[in-house]
Amino acid sequence: MNNGKDENIYDMFNDMEIDLDQYENININLNDLEKKKIKKRVLKNVKSKKTKGKLFKIAGASVIICLGLGLGIPVVAKNVPAVNSIFEQINKKRGNTAEYLKYAENVSKSTTDKGITLTVNEALADDSHLLISYTLKTNNEVKKLIEDSNRPYFYLGNYIKINGKKEHFSGGGSGEYKDKNTFIAVCELDIRDKHFSQKFNVSLDINDIYGVNGSWKLSFNVDRKEVLKNTVTFNPKAKVSFPKENVEIKTVSFSPVNTSIVINGKYTQSKDHSNMREGVIEYDNWLVFTDKGEQLKPTGSHMGSGGISSIFSDFNGEFNFEKPKEIPKSLRVIPIKYLYVNGDKKNTIITKDLKGSYPMEFKQTIGSIVIDKVEFKDDKTLIYSTVKGSIPDYQISHFNIQDTNGNMAFQDYGDIKYNKVSDDKFIIEMPKLDKNKEYKIVVDTLEQYEIREDLGFDINLKK
Repeated sequence: MNNGKDENIYDMFNDMEIDLDQYENININLNDLEKKKIKKRVLKNVKSKKTKGKLFKIAGASVIICLGLGLGIPVVAKNVPAVNSIFEQINKKRGNTAEYLKYAENVSKSTTDKGITLTVNEALADDSHLLISYTLKTNNEVKKLIEDSNRPYFYLGNYIKINGKKEHFSGGGSGEYKDKNTFIAVCELDIRDKHFSQKFNVSLDINDIYGVNGSWKLSFNVDRKEVLKNTVTFNPKAKVSFPKENVEIKTVSFSPVNTSIVINGKYTQSKDHSNMREGVIEYDNWLVFTDKGEQLKPTGSHMGSGGISSIFSDFNGEFNFEKPKEIPKSLRVIPIKYLYVNGDKKNTIITKDLKGSYPMEFKQTIGSIVIDKVEFKDDKTLIYSTVKGSIPDYQISHFNIQDTNGNMAFQDYGDIKYNKVSDDKFIIEMPKLDKNKEYKIVVDTLEQYEIREDLGFDINLKK
């Protein structure tokens, strides 16, 4: 429902007696946070009568559901088939276990011009990121508009103000097409160094969407109180020596939606800034595992240095990962860097016919992947595999299927699921393949990566 219609919802209850304490015991799927949100909004908007005892009494779960929908609480909305969370749609497909639904704020504000409607659906912020989900709906095919622009998603960070001040953010995003005229996406903005208050206003003033000039304006508030309250931060002050840098781990934070490792350090060798292939630090990709052996999926990183000369004195940065199943006692880090040959990144793959004989082995630089068997189900295809090597979770993730045209059958990050059965056994699950067609299994040899297990280190997490 639109914000402008919220008043109608509350007007319905102005002449009712509502017992908010009794509402706490109603048997519907709400957590304490959602209950607090509803109670706070009801107290603010419904005109109370001067009566003795409880001012409000409510008659049944249906009223709470109505209020929940009016307030746009995602967890309530999730239980109604017509309402979907874009955070949930995109991230659940990727196996992300972040608690988006529990902490996201419903915005549901739209602006339209030149046949394009931009709707900001949800917003969520923790100590390091602002996440905004949005929908683009066009009169003409949105896919053609996006493909012609050669941009995979529309980045809101170029048109944003915080509390009325123009800001510039690094960040990223991802999205998917719902139909030929509808595109949904999540935009992620890095805000750690901005020092915003707990509650802040976001305003968008957009004059160009994929090359279409127009005017799209809207604003909304973000309150990250509950997220920050449920964020656990450690200050390990761990120090690590790499061949060209000394690195200090400043903080490690676990929020309900993100894991972040913040670093700074100094160079021990001269830095050639003219080499654009060379990152701010040499090993700028980290594999991170919990003390229980769970590998945290990377979601992004950003690095900065202390100057623009050819030799920098210091640097800082942040690595981001998905949240773990539980807060670990320590983290194990294995640093990686990309290798380049004549200015291009090395890329070596092995392909073999899917209908070949099994077991089928694919050699990698740190071990191998063995395909034990393939099952063609009515609704999916299962590939049973054994991974030989010291980093099985990382090794198995470099797997895909190629069709007869040489195209990867599954380009989307979430199309393939790697179900771990034991330390070295995986069942790869993917959408249904036609067993009458020809496919090839494609495995990355990992030759384009320098994986430095010898430089691995532990981060002990103690308060």
